[in-house]
Amino acid sequence: MKVREIMNREVVALRPADSIREAARLLAKNASSALPVVNGDGSILGMLTDEDLLIRLKNRRRPFWQTLFVDEAELALEYRKAVGTKVKDVMCAAPAPVDPEASLESAAERLVGADSGMLPVLDDGKLVGTVSYGDLVKAVAETADQPDVSPTDDELVAEMKARVSREDWVSNRGIWIGAEDGVITLSGMINNDEEKASLSLMALTIPGCKGVENNLVSRSLLKGRALI
Repeated sequence: MKVREIMNREVVALRPADSIREAARLLAKNASSALPVVNGDGSILGMLTDEDLLIRLKNRRRPFWQTLFVDEAELALEYRKAVGTKVKDVMCAAPAPVDPEASLESAAERLVGADSGMLPVLDDGKLVGTVSYGDLVKAVAETADQPDVSPTDDELVAEMKARVSREDWVSNRGIWIGAEDGVITLSGMINNDEEKASLSLMALTIPGCKGVENNLVSRSLLKGRALI
């Protein structure tokens, strides 16, 4: 799926000169954690988040010793957000935009680093939509079930090996992987029970897999037994 298939096209945008009261009203009305801020030509200038506004309710007075460890620029920014009267006074920088043709995977990766929890979608430099965590969750919920497929056992093994090779968290890429009548068997040593469970799930999510026989042994379990 592409971003254009799930993005919110009915964008509610703010202008830099909008009042804080109007911005807060629009955030509340749209039940949104952030809204984009745009120029008159539709180009994006920044984002206004609920955190940018909630700082106005925060007690900014700190014990003296705390001010020794806070950057002066951070304190000045906090003051501006607390007393500013216009959107331009309190907005934050816009996160890197995403293209309408980008994959959902790339959008999800960018959202992880976006403080606003929302990405602007730009087409030819103009704001055409937004994509948020909520939009991605809806995409997951609406994704159709995988069609029935009947891979061979060799194809199941090949797919499992390919998936294992792509994941950095797999501690042992030399685990034995086999399959018989659609059931994948895993054997070998791995680091912990979380990894064991995740490898089972990895196998089960391969289209056509009928089950998993997980014979993996966790090193953490063996260490625990050695201490007894």
